[in-house]
Amino acid sequence: MDTSDFRRVIDIVTQHGLKDIMGFQYDWNREILAHFHATFFHDVANESIHWMTEGIHYKVDFTTFARLLGFGSGDRFADTI
Repeated sequence: MDTSDFRRVIDIVTQHGLKDIMGFQYDWNREILAHFHATFFHDVANESIHWMTEGIHYKVDFTTFARLLGFGSGDRFADTI
């Protein structure tokens, strides 16, 4: 494997401000993650995120959700992927 290719990828994601989210790792419970993805809803008008797990509805404002993923205020107006 050519490590220079990996270095270029790391440099590019760093330049685009994506290094933190691309390197985000956590040993997630797959069932809970599946519930989240199956019920996820981004309410753009109210800037909130909704989802359900085990029959319970959760809601959090988009800013808090983004901060939990490691994004800061500087990322607010970043280009979308």
